[in-house]
Amino acid sequence: MSESYQDKSEQPTAKREREAKEEGQVPQSKELSAAVGLLAAGLMVGPGGAALGMALERLTRASFMVGPNAMSDPQATVDWVRWVGTQAALGYMPFAAVLMLAALAVGAGQGRATFTTKPLAPDWSR
Repeated sequence: MSESYQDKSEQPTAKREREAKEEGQVPQSKELSAAVGLLAAGLMVGPGGAALGMALERLTRASFMVGPNAMSDPQATVDWVRWVGTQAALGYMPFAAVLMLAALAVGAGQGRATFTTKPLAPDWSR
């Protein structure tokens, strides 16, 4: 059974803190990450919500305007799907970019800008 930080009687040594940082073992708050993500999404609703709404409206209108014979040609179907995917991506891209930047900023801030690939390496001893 692992001990929590409050149960330990001594502070970690500088060497142990350095090793933990090199291994990518830094304290991180899931609540802070969630709160910053929610705040970023909320702030994007104002400027990005209108653009997203217009993109979804264009997609909806275009979907209802397609006739049954328009999809008989395979190339026309591919072009249609490509156009729909592009329009959807362009509508959601501002939200995705802001949320990604917020997540990276919170992760870098909590990890004190520690970037290591050691936690990603496979552990073959398991």
